[in-house]
Amino acid sequence: SSAPLTEREEEMQRIREMESSAAETPTMDTRRQHVSGATVAMNDELKLALGEYIRGSTNFVLVAWDPATECFGLDRKAWLESPAELMQAVAQDSPCYAFYWYGGSTSLFVYSCPSASNVRQRMVYSSFKYGFLVTVKQMGVNVHVKMEVDSIDELSASAIAEEVEAKAAEEAPRAAPSMQPKFKRPAPPGRPRTTPTLN
Repeated sequence: SSAPLTEREEEMQRIREMESSAAETPTMDTRRQHVSGATVAMNDELKLALGEYIRGSTNFVLVAWDPATECFGLDRKAWLESPAELMQAVAQDSPCYAFYWYGGSTSLFVYSCPSASNVRQRMVYSSFKYGFLVTVKQMGVNVHVKMEVDSIDELSASAIAEEVEAKAAEEAPRAAPSMQPKFKRPAPPGRPRTTPTLN
């Protein structure tokens, strides 16, 4: 017989069951739009903050879902002096999205889903993540590295550096010019072969 599920595995199984159940799936119009790949709603305050993020006048934006208005809004924005501050900046009990300029040149997207958070909140953030990323991309927000964490311990400076380096290594072969010529130079013509004639 199979080993009993751990508490974490049981919880994830319940989430999957809820996500597959039509009765438990959010029924708001924005949820239906997301299923078809449409963009999601966000308030003006968040749009302004993301504009500042694009220009580099702020390097951290924390995003939260507002169930009252059924759209994403700005939780807070800040200027973090080092990657070590990201862990504390994202620390909270509920799920969230965050953007951070790592090293001033690498745009990091974080989807934080604490293991102790409300299951329905998790479903909302999980369901909207794709549509949200589509929306911000259309606004001009580039995302170079994506991280999904269920504990802020996964946002340590060393963990972030490891993710960024792994992504850079993955992209390097694509960016490196090929050392092989596209076409081989034809070989110089040799002495024409003669066919002996039979007498």
